[in-house]
Amino acid sequence: WAIRVTDGGTYNPRMIRWSDRAATGLLPTSWDYTDPTNQAGLVELAQTQDAIVDALALRDSMVVYKESHTWLADYVGGLDIFGFRQVFTEIGAMTENCAIAFGSQHLVLSDHDLVLHDGSNAQSIADKRTRLWLFNRISSDRYKRTFLAADIKNREALICFAEVGYDYPNLCLAWNWAENTFDV
Repeated sequence: WAIRVTDGGTYNPRMIRWSDRAATGLLPTSWDYTDPTNQAGLVELAQTQDAIVDALALRDSMVVYKESHTWLADYVGGLDIFGFRQVFTEIGAMTENCAIAFGSQHLVLSDHDLVLHDGSNAQSIADKRTRLWLFNRISSDRYKRTFLAADIKNREALICFAEVGYDYPNLCLAWNWAENTFDV
């Protein structure tokens, strides 16, 4: 998969390309979507103007996060190869690396909430107080350096960000998914 593609010298933040099939551990032999003998392809998610931010596998689907929307790509075969459908109209990813997978769910940090979803159903996991605390501390100049990481051993998702006045992430909000609690 390639997202935010430059094709023919033109950058397109809503374009996705995928290669031909490849055996596990091997590189694909072709990305040529014009060749009908392989399964390489491309699609532009142009229904909304927001840019693609990231993509992450969820079970047998690829979840494509835009700035304000979320799409699922499912293998359908035939001429289309993949079918794309918008699943959330008000949930996107704040920036790259703001979604993590654990089990059959994703945790994603949007520009206004922290959301847990399974590709169909989504729920905010942060109460109003926690959201206010988090979003009032993330530097608006350095928000693109925000990222999520999973601490499997401690059953925690770490939301790492730069506070106002810092260039790089200096603070972490931890969400314990087993106990549904937050800690700094």
